Amino acid sequence: KPMVASHSGCCAVNEHIRCKPDEVIRAIVDSGGYIGICCIPSFLGHGGDISALLDHVDHVAKTFGTDHVTIGTDTALHRIIYAADAISSTAASHQRAFVIEVMGRHAGYLALMGALAAGADFALIPESPPDVDDWESKMCEILQSGLDEGRRDSIVIVAEGAIDRQGNPITSDYVQQVLQDQMGEDVRVTVLGHMQRGGSPTAFDRILSTRMGVEAVDAALDAGPDDEPVLIGIIQNSITRLPLMACVSTNQAINRAIRELDFDKAMELRGEGFRNSFQTMRTLVRAVPHPPKAGQKQLRIAIMNAGGPAPGMNAAVRAAVRTVLDKGHVPIGVKRGFRGLRDGDFMEMHWMDVDGWAAIGGSELGTSRKIPRTSEYYSIARQLEDHNIDAILMVGGWAGYRAALNMYEQRHTFAAFDIPMICVPATINNNLPGADFCICL
Repeated sequence: KPMVASHSGCCAVNEHIRCKPDEVIRAIVDSGGYIGICCIPSFLGHGGDISALLDHVDHVAKTFGTDHVTIGTDTALHRIIYAADAISSTAASHQRAFVIEVMGRHAGYLALMGALAAGADFALIPESPPDVDDWESKMCEILQSGLDEGRRDSIVIVAEGAIDRQGNPITSDYVQQVLQDQMGEDVRVTVLGHMQRGGSPTAFDRILSTRMGVEAVDAALDAGPDDEPVLIGIIQNSITRLPLMACVSTNQAINRAIRELDFDKAMELRGEGFRNSFQTMRTLVRAVPHPPKAGQKQLRIAIMNAGGPAPGMNAAVRAAVRTVLDKGHVPIGVKRGFRGLRDGDFMEMHWMDVDGWAAIGGSELGTSRKIPRTSEYYSIARQLEDHNIDAILMVGGWAGYRAALNMYEQRHTFAAFDIPMICVPATINNNLPGADFCICL
C-alpha cells in the first residue's frame, strides 16, 4: 500500500531521528506515497529557516521527482506564464522558436495549464503523448503552418516527464534538435527548474491555504481515534474531505497507467476537468481550424466585450473565436461593446486575428459600459438582421449583463432578439451573480 511519511525530512540534508535516509524515501516513492517536509527548525537543521526547508524540498525533488512533494500550483503557474510572456516577446522580436521545460515528471498539469494560460503553440505531457508515431513531423507541421499564417514565433512547453507512445523520454533538448533539423529554426531552450517553486504565493494560493488550514483543524477535531485519515481538498470551489488512502491510490494508479503506456486510463483518472483542458489546448494550438463538415449550417456568432475592461477578456475572446471556427461556424467580432452592436461595427474574425491575445490585458475588441436606451433597440435589431447574427456571446461585467437582460425582455417586440445570448462574467470585483469566479479574479 502507498506510504505517507508526514512531519519528516531528509537525512542527506540533516541527520535527525525524524528525518528519512534516501533508501527509505525511495521505498516510499516506489509505493506511490509521499513525504511531507516538516518546518520544525530542529528537523530542518542549518538554522531551521526557509532556506533549510527548501534544501529538503530540493533534495526530494532532485533525487526522487517533484511529484512526491506538494507545492502551490497557482503560484507555480504564475512563474511559468511570467517566464513564457517574457520569452514570447524575445521570440517574436527575433522570430525564433523557444522550448520551455517545466516541472512534472509524472504529471502534466503545469505544462498543460501553463500552455493554455501562456497561449503556447504546442505542449507535451506524460499523460497523453502525441497520438502518432512520427509526432516530430506532426509537431513541426503544426508550427510551420502557424508561421505560414503570419505568426512570428513558436513556443513549445514540455513537461520534464514527457514521453512518446512507446514510453521513450521527450526531452527539451530533443525537441530543440527536432525543430532545428526539420524546420531550420533558430531554437532556444529555457529550463525553468526550481524558480517555479520559489517566491511569494499568489493571492489564490494564500486564500486557498487559509481555507484549507481552517478545514484541517475542523477535521482533526471532528475525527475519532479510529477514523481513516482524510485529505483536505477543493472541488468546485468547495473545501472537501476525502479518504487519504483513496486519493493516494488514485495517484498511484495514474503513475502505473503511464508506466504501462495506458494513456487513456491515465487521462480518465486525471478527471473531467483535466481532460477538457487538454482538448481545449489541442484545439487552440492548431495553426488552422478544421474545415466545416459537408452540408453543415454555418452559424454567425457575435462575440463582444461589455463593461469595464478586465484582464482575461482577450483570452476568453481568443478561445471563443478559435472554438467557433474549429466547429465550422463564423465568429463576428463586435467592436466597442453595445455601441458597436448598435452601430454595426462588426468584423468577421479569422484564426490568426487572435494570435497572442492570451497574454494581452484590456479588450482588443474594445468595450464600454454603455447600456442601450429603449429607443436604440430598434437599431440593434436591424444590425443583427442585416448581419445575419445567430447568437451573441458577451464577455463582460454588470453593464453587459444588464444590456443582455434588456434585450431578452424586448423579444416580444424584436424577433431578431430571439437568439441565444451567452454571458461570460468578467470583472475585477468578482461580484457577478451565477459564478464563484469571474474572469480577472
